[in-house]
Amino acid sequence: MKKERKKERKENFKKRHSFPSDSLFYTNFKDKYSFKIISKNTALLAVHTFAIGGNAEDKEHIVYKKYLDSCFQMLSVHPEIKNLIVDVRNNGGGSDPNDLVTFSYLTQKNYRENKSAYINFQKIPFLPYFVYEETKTEKKLEEKNDFEAELKEEYPILKGKIYPQDPKFNRLLQPDKNTFKGQVYLLISPRVASAGSLFASLVTAKTNAIIIGEETMGGYYGHNGHTPIEYELPNTKIKTQFSIVNLEQDVPKKPNQIFGRGVIPDVEVKQSFDDFMQNKDAQMEYVLKLIEKK
Repeated sequence: MKKERKKERKENFKKRHSFPSDSLFYTNFKDKYSFKIISKNTALLAVHTFAIGGNAEDKEHIVYKKYLDSCFQMLSVHPEIKNLIVDVRNNGGGSDPNDLVTFSYLTQKNYRENKSAYINFQKIPFLPYFVYEETKTEKKLEEKNDFEAELKEEYPILKGKIYPQDPKFNRLLQPDKNTFKGQVYLLISPRVASAGSLFASLVTAKTNAIIIGEETMGGYYGHNGHTPIEYELPNTKIKTQFSIVNLEQDVPKKPNQIFGRGVIPDVEVKQSFDDFMQNKDAQMEYVLKLIEKK
C-alpha cells in the first residue's frame, strides 16, 4: 500500500501546475550546462551546477573547460553579440575549479579565489564521531592521516588561534584570452549557494554585470567553504556535514552588499502570483525586455 501511494505521489508530482517553470529544482541535471544564441545580439549561458568533476584533472571538468572554450571563442569572433545572459539560478555549488574557470571568461581583471582563508585545527576534533568514507579499520587510519596531512600542507603554521592558508594555494588568476567584453547579465536566486555563491560574488565584484533576481545563499564578503567534514551523533545517528575553512572573498565593499548577507541583486525581480499561474519566467522576461530597450 505504501509503495502504491509513493508511486501515485510521484506521478502526481510530475503533473503539477508549475512543472514548466520549476522542473530544474527537482533534477539531477543530466544537462548541467548549456549555451545558445537567443537573438542576433544576445547569447545565454546556463550553468545549473558546478559539480562537474572533482578537480582540474577530472575528465568531466576537462570536457566542461573545452565546452566553455568553444563557446567563448565563437563569441570573440562575433562582436555583434553584445549581450550575454548567465543563468545560475539553480546552481547550489560544486567543486573547484569549475566556478573559477567559468568566471575567467567574464572578467577583464586579475583575481583570486579568496582574499584570505584559515582553519581552526589541524587534527580532526571529536574523532569518535567522525564519519569515514572507508569501512576497514586500517583504511580509516589511512583516511584520517591523509585528511590531516592535507590540512597541515595547506594551513601549515599556527598564528594566534588560527592556521592561515599558505599563499601558494591562492595564486593570482588571470582572465581567459577569450573573455567576453560585452554586457553581462547574471540571473541569481535563493537556490544559489556554495561555489555558486562564490561565483556570483566574483561576478558582482569584478565585472560590469547587471545582477538580476533574488538574494543568494552564502555571503558576498565571505563564507565557510572548501573542506567538508562529517559527524554522526551517537544516539540519534543523525549525520551533519559542514565546511571548515573560513573564507574572506576577493571582493570590494559595495553600498548595496550587506555584511552577513548573500549576493544582493542590482534589480530584484520575484515571481508574482500571476507569473506563477501563467508559468512565466519573470527574471528572464525582465532581462530580455531590458536588452530590447537598450
